[in-house]
Amino acid sequence: MRPLLPFADAFRNLGHEVLIAIPETATGLVLDAGHEPWALPEAPAELADAVSARGFAAAKAGAGDEANRIIVGELFAGVHARASLPGIMGAVAEWQPDVLMHETCEFAAALVAERAALPSVRVAVHMAELERYIAEFAAADVDEIRAEQRLDPDPDGLRLLGGRSVTLTPPALDGGRRAGHFREPHAPLMAPPGPWDGDVRPLVYVSYGTVAPQGDAYPGLYREAIEQLAALDVRVLLNTGRRDPAELGPLPAGVHAEPWVREASVLPHVAAMLSHGGAGSVRTALSAGVPLAVLPRFGDQPLNARAVARTGAGLVVEDSSRIGERVAALLTDPRYAGIATGIAWEVDSLPPAGEAIAVLRERLAAVT
Repeated sequence: MRPLLPFADAFRNLGHEVLIAIPETATGLVLDAGHEPWALPEAPAELADAVSARGFAAAKAGAGDEANRIIVGELFAGVHARASLPGIMGAVAEWQPDVLMHETCEFAAALVAERAALPSVRVAVHMAELERYIAEFAAADVDEIRAEQRLDPDPDGLRLLGGRSVTLTPPALDGGRRAGHFREPHAPLMAPPGPWDGDVRPLVYVSYGTVAPQGDAYPGLYREAIEQLAALDVRVLLNTGRRDPAELGPLPAGVHAEPWVREASVLPHVAAMLSHGGAGSVRTALSAGVPLAVLPRFGDQPLNARAVARTGAGLVVEDSSRIGERVAALLTDPRYAGIATGIAWEVDSLPPAGEAIAVLRERLAAVT
């Protein structure tokens, strides 16, 4: 929901009606954000977990393309799309929206819009390069549903990329500024949590997202980062991805862990970030001008890591033994922070998310 929310908030504030379809167990997130949810049925947990386990096993074995085929194709375009399809069809039939907006990996929504001849706009969560890969990985599984819904085949995934799209991805990651790039509103500034009174050393923020902490990465990978970063002359704030920080054991002086951190609000205080390379984390860090050390594990993360390195705003951490070395380089060479700051300035010059309403009006006008 996170990539959609800035647009949903802006459209609501402009006086438009917004309905957010989301898996039933996540409707609380929509309510907390002040929007109306439409609960979607979910696939049996044992089925989704089994597919996920095969994908993670392939990633761990170094078979990146196979892992992506399983996660993007079998899981998102297969298991999850089949489960949510009837619910999205029901929402469209009952609520009768003028335009349907969906994120990249919500494949059922794209098919429902096509089946109903409903104008749609895709929120591109990832870099344009990765969006093309995702369409290719998903095409075969999406085509199975296409056949069931009596829709024309799309073996190369070209229709998934068709039409208009909008994105919050910084232009620097997309090879330059072009139409369709927007920015999130500025988050209210918050003091970073932790016992920092009188401690003015650089603050290093560590987050591996919410998926990795649920698997074998927690707590070992975090302890490895703590050990290396504690040897530097820095403060360290860890986001444990909703896991209990107590599982990390005693923390060295200058290291503080929280189960969840409002990143956009604290990143302006951060000198460098150690990240897993998820699209949201990379986008938020660069939009705040924070250089990144990226330790990718699976999915889109390796591509995001390489894209960050290409911009000059960060470094790839090839293996976890080099965490301290890479973060130290970000802190001692001002070029990384300078480039990250330049990217943040460029993002700040983009139109706000609310101006994307013009794209939706354009799509609506094209079919009426």
